[in-house]
Amino acid sequence: MDIDFAFLANYAEATPNGLVTAVGAGWDNAWRTNYPTAFGGYLVARLTLTRQEMSHAHNVELDIVDADGNATAPRISMPIEPPSTPGARLNMNLLFDLRGVVVPNAGSYNLELGIDGRSLKSFAVTFNAEGQTV
Repeated sequence: MDIDFAFLANYAEATPNGLVTAVGAGWDNAWRTNYPTAFGGYLVARLTLTRQEMSHAHNVELDIVDADGNATAPRISMPIEPPSTPGARLNMNLLFDLRGVVVPNAGSYNLELGIDGRSLKSFAVTFNAEGQTV
């Protein structure tokens, strides 16, 4: 099982035919006037499963941790049931709605994406005070 790509977007939606529409995609810095504040946006990821991995359900997990490794929000879990699709591989688009996630303070955070308890991808996002330059 692999994650082909993962990125943050201001807005995203996925259609049943496998297309993803993303607006304001690819950011890793955000500026907010006050903290705590809303994370905002969406995490978009594409999961690739082998034929064997399509035979059973999986659990996709997203943890958001601060620079010290402390969780700043409850784990977001997304159970997935791969469709019985003939073929050797299956691509599945996943969207995590982060608009309601609270960021407690300005600083660096890691988004850690895993499947069935196994970490697959981790990337950083920095929340800055409004007016602060990078």
